[in-house]
Amino acid sequence: MSFLHFAKNFFICLFILEKKNLSLKIQYFNFIINEINIIKYFYYKFFDKNLNPIKSKKFKEYLRKNKKFWKNENFQNDNKILVENFINHPGYTLSNAICANYLGKIYKKNTIALIREGDLKAEFIFKSFSINEIYKIKSPNFLFRLKSLYKAIKMLSSVKDINHFCKLKLNNIEIGLSTYDTFIRYTKIPTLNKVSFELIVLFSHAISSYFFLRNFLETDGKNIKISVQSETVFNPLNIFFQICLQKKIDVFARCGENEISLRRYTNWSQRHDYRYNISNKFFKFIEKKISNDKYNKINLIYQKKKKNLKYGFDTKIPLVNYSKLKLINRDQILKSFNWHKNKKIIVFFMNVLIDRNFHNGPRLNFKDNYSWTKYILDKMSKIKNVNWIIKKHPIQNLYNSTFNFENEIKEICQNNKHIKVYPEKFSNSCLLDIADKIITSHGTAGIEYPAHGVESLFVEKSLYSNMHFNKIIKSKKELVNKLKKLSYTNRLKINIKKKSLIFLYIQDFIIKVNCSLLPIYLISRKIDQEKFWKEASQRLNKKDYFNDNFFKMLQKQIKYKMRHTSNLETLRIKPAYLNDFSD
Repeated sequence: MSFLHFAKNFFICLFILEKKNLSLKIQYFNFIINEINIIKYFYYKFFDKNLNPIKSKKFKEYLRKNKKFWKNENFQNDNKILVENFINHPGYTLSNAICANYLGKIYKKNTIALIREGDLKAEFIFKSFSINEIYKIKSPNFLFRLKSLYKAIKMLSSVKDINHFCKLKLNNIEIGLSTYDTFIRYTKIPTLNKVSFELIVLFSHAISSYFFLRNFLETDGKNIKISVQSETVFNPLNIFFQICLQKKIDVFARCGENEISLRRYTNWSQRHDYRYNISNKFFKFIEKKISNDKYNKINLIYQKKKKNLKYGFDTKIPLVNYSKLKLINRDQILKSFNWHKNKKIIVFFMNVLIDRNFHNGPRLNFKDNYSWTKYILDKMSKIKNVNWIIKKHPIQNLYNSTFNFENEIKEICQNNKHIKVYPEKFSNSCLLDIADKIITSHGTAGIEYPAHGVESLFVEKSLYSNMHFNKIIKSKKELVNKLKKLSYTNRLKINIKKKSLIFLYIQDFIIKVNCSLLPIYLISRKIDQEKFWKEASQRLNKKDYFNDNFFKMLQKQIKYKMRHTSNLETLRIKPAYLNDFSD
């Protein structure tokens, strides 16, 4: 890279960087104006760090009740538990704090917190849990931002494409992959072919985060033995997650919102594991405990979900009114689309383009969700010996991706009679009886449909790809061969169907434990915070936490060395010593 080219990149990126920095300051100013008592904030800032300047009465009421609820215990133990709050969401902060305090009680270790500077709500929430040792991630000063940007451009000088970028490491921390994942998620741009200015800026952010977090863990956090966090992807959380594992700090990562589980990570080799990935050892343990009678009861649960039109929907964000969805059968689909009944029907399940691109680590076959989707859409028009249904993701519109193939899909369907889009007015459940085979990158459909006897093809590591009864497509060559044989479909063997259904049951019911201290909430920025804190206060109207089912199951998880907090009482299964942290 010539000096002029370097200088050009540097100053363009610096402009973008400082623009972002200014935007964050404006956002924080708006927060101060809208939610903070200015006079009290002045006293908090300069005189009294215990004075709460937040305006919300419901929030303050919760803090008062919560402080009385938790007994302030000072354990005589130098080793500590760390809880982070890098995401400003009341449900995120509260669940992290509860989990950290529970682990502190079980391990008899004191808890410290790491928050973003200026995150007043998190600071006072943690204090109400008697977590008083709070460290703050400060925004890098101008000089440090310059140094990080300089280092970023230098590291990228020889990078030719995104595949190369994703392989970049900093002291073995996979900083390139996490930055590309972060870029896709927060810019809402689903793919890149070469390094952009925006990507360079995010890469410089990642470098800054790496040096700050590593330094923190080597100084103030040197006695940390356990870290509690929810997300393990996107920066800075993924970088922090990797550094913790590198330094042999156990990470407890939360799964779920109201019914939750803690996934325990114990070593570096697990850094690419999705939080919800259960071990084969745990699966076999549960499978052996399920009698024919229990299996039949599980089957009835999912048949009921199908009947109630709730099979296969992302219920975390209820965008769909199930009662208004219509039913359609195979004959009606054939008639509506003017298809011949002898042709097999293949359903292609689209992913959300800008989410969960690398939840399971580096991809096997396709650079990102966009590249995968484009590949299949291109193949569809050429594979005419089967009929294709394109099933859009139910929450795709929620993410507002800059590109979602709308025009391309419309054109493909207009030019090819054997390709149709599944109408949104019909229930997903109907596809269970319509599809002869389904195709997904790594979505949940890849396990949901085999549980109903429908074969699935999937090409990337997923929630279920580590299960021995599943066969992932390992190469594009293998995928091409599979696509050539789409017209040859058979119902799955009964044992695969049975195993898939048991796997679903584990995910939906066993590694989800109700926490009585958490109100029901949505993972949305539009959450009604006043309602949230009111309900959280009401849940404190109990004598103690000892009868909380989540706390009891967490105790058993620690005692029996289990990967996930599990509600084994659902099937009246006694826990066993598993030590199943990795496969």
